[in-house]
Amino acid sequence: MVDEKLSDRDRVARKTKQERRERRREKKKAKLPQHGKSLARVYRDAVSKRARATKDDKQSS
Repeated sequence: MVDEKLSDRDRVARKTKQERRERRREKKKAKLPQHGKSLARVYRDAVSKRARATKDDKQSS
């Protein structure tokens, strides 16, 4: 009976350790830099800036 209780406790401890590990992994993943979103904004800004520049050139001519 004592062995059964210890094994249950071990299972709970392993589960909580696994959960802690998963939480740490999620936090680490969240801290990684995200490339796609900001890069798309940079390209969009560059295109709109170029469009404004050509529009201004046409108006000044």
